[in-house]
Amino acid sequence: MDLAPGATVANYRITRLLGRGGMGEVYLAVDQDLNREVALKVLPPEFDREPERIARFRREAALAAALNHPNICTIHEIKQSEGRTFIAMEYVEGATLRDRIQARPMETEAILDIGIQVADALDEARRKNIMHRDIKSANILITSRNQAKILDFGLAKAFEAKGGGEAATATELTQPGGIVGTVSYMSPEQALGKALDHRSDIFSFGVVLYEMITGRLPFAAGSSQQILDIIIHREPPSITRYNDQAPEELVRIVRKMLEKNRARDLPEHCPEHLAIPGTRRRDGARIPRSEPRAAGGLLPSLRLARTRYAPGILAARRPLQADSGKVSLKLSAYPVWSEGYNRL
Repeated sequence: MDLAPGATVANYRITRLLGRGGMGEVYLAVDQDLNREVALKVLPPEFDREPERIARFRREAALAAALNHPNICTIHEIKQSEGRTFIAMEYVEGATLRDRIQARPMETEAILDIGIQVADALDEARRKNIMHRDIKSANILITSRNQAKILDFGLAKAFEAKGGGEAATATELTQPGGIVGTVSYMSPEQALGKALDHRSDIFSFGVVLYEMITGRLPFAAGSSQQILDIIIHREPPSITRYNDQAPEELVRIVRKMLEKNRARDLPEHCPEHLAIPGTRRRDGARIPRSEPRAAGGLLPSLRLARTRYAPGILAARRPLQADSGKVSLKLSAYPVWSEGYNRL
């Protein structure tokens, strides 16, 4: 369904084609009722031949539309016109994170700045029990003001192949010439077709952070099946092999995010503090090393790394306490790191 400039879809007037992908065609359009620019995603025609998929898509999109976060692209509405389903979304001017990386390591300040924004968005989605399922550098837009925006939140599940499991997500699994896209960002549990939770998104985001730090993907091979095998069975090459200037704390965080074995149960309560050697509670009492779940989540871990390695960018939002150079960071919610809980 190629729409020429000036064509109308419901109350939207097409300006130009922005791009094509596994989820359909995306156009820049004008909402003629509100006189605002939007991104109009027109879904593939085969999608509309399966009422069950349309119903599932509407449910997923409705959940995603409830997300209100500055680092998540807003969904305005889902409609059908002339037998085709489309989504009207916030139009964001900028380049994808993949284009920003350009196969070379990014500066530490940029990695932490963008990483914290994306982690904050994922944390907001987790609080509302919404998964993305297709986190990758091509799904993160960076504006001219360095604001990150995650695209297509909650929509990937609607594109699973009929009868397939979680691993059957059909967004850019393979491209002509054997170049593999989304599959390189899959979590081991996603590759195995297991049930997913928000920790799968954390693994995929770990792949993105690795890509930002090194300029390359941690799991690469000539075919999708080979990549899936690597994701399931092999560890990624050391980050310092490709970037020996990468901060140790950031390397540790990404290594934790890319662990194969995920926790099967989430903690019943949230910890109060990020426990690192020498950390004290706000009342001054030292946290015992044996205290269960006394570890920080992804978002506070990245914020802490920013205070150490990139103090010149926006200060962390949560209050910090210094004690002889050792820092504690108050948390407001799990997820947590610990020996028993291998990923967020």
